Amino acid sequence: MIEHRKFGEIADLKLRREAWIESATPLYRTDIDADVVVGNDAFIRNYNLGTCILGACIAPQMRSERSLEQISRQSLDHISFRVFLSGTSDLQVDGRSFELKPGDLQVLDMSQWMRSNSHGSKPVIH
Repeated sequence: MIEHRKFGEIADLKLRREAWIESATPLYRTDIDADVVVGNDAFIRNYNLGTCILGACIAPQMRSERSLEQISRQSLDHISFRVFLSGTSDLQVDGRSFELKPGDLQVLDMSQWMRSNSHGSKPVIH
């Protein structure tokens, strides 16, 4: 199965922003400042490879959190790997803070709380 969402196809900028937030909702509580535009090039593409999902995206500047409520409700025991090819992200996990830069590999245990503040990323491989 391949899922591909092109957010630039949504002409109304407010609806485009809401669509991006909604697309992240299953895994993260996400917020995008009202003055941040989700660009015409923003997309999410996922390939379901059975026991692994491989994806890529171009993302706007946003804040994301994997909340304790989501963790307890979903009982996911997955590991997420992300490689940032551009942009940066300030990540908080396990009481520590990290700055992720292009070329960095992010490894997240999806059963743990995390918060990130991403500063535009093009593309992110996850």
